[in-house]
Amino acid sequence: MATVISIVKKRGRTDGCIVTLDNGDTIECSIDLITKFNIVKKEEITEETLAAIAEEQRIMGAKQAAIAYVMTKSRTSAQIRKKLTDKGFSPDDVEKAVIFLKEFNYINDVTFSVAFITDFLKRKQVGKSRLVAELKKRGISPEDIKSAIVQIFPEDDTMTMARDTAVKKLRTVRHKTIDKQRSTVVSFLARQGFGWDVIRKIIEELKLN
Repeated sequence: MATVISIVKKRGRTDGCIVTLDNGDTIECSIDLITKFNIVKKEEITEETLAAIAEEQRIMGAKQAAIAYVMTKSRTSAQIRKKLTDKGFSPDDVEKAVIFLKEFNYINDVTFSVAFITDFLKRKQVGKSRLVAELKKRGISPEDIKSAIVQIFPEDDTMTMARDTAVKKLRTVRHKTIDKQRSTVVSFLARQGFGWDVIRKIIEELKLN
């Protein structure tokens, strides 16, 4: 148990306060927590209350750091977790911050994935497995990847995209033998993430079999 000696507002554009106790300790917390826990000068404060204030202040700090990070550009949950972890926040505080951002729609991994896929396909025609791999590298969960793929990558478009990709690649090897043309197109489509059923149909269409 300790007694509050003083409550001083921190300088600058902040809602923080510095609370000084009679045992020589000081705690920094927001004005909201001062009000919530009814911290009053010359009154006692328990160890339990001090621990609760410290916990809520940490979580608040994690949320504020996370919000500042997402304000600059769209981020994924994985990016938020890494950023907060690098700043020294505990795993529990990090998860609470991520949940907070999701609840208030500061982050949405499905929305991020849809935008990523849309931009990626503008630059390069690729298959689903390539897109899935790219999103996995960015820490997107399998469930969110699936939701995004369904929205932006209809099955009906797969053959068209594969055909366009194959035709463009074929132009670069038309001077080579049919066997070489076929192996080049097959390898390229596979690297771009198209499935073997689609590749087989494209090879048949282009008469490379």
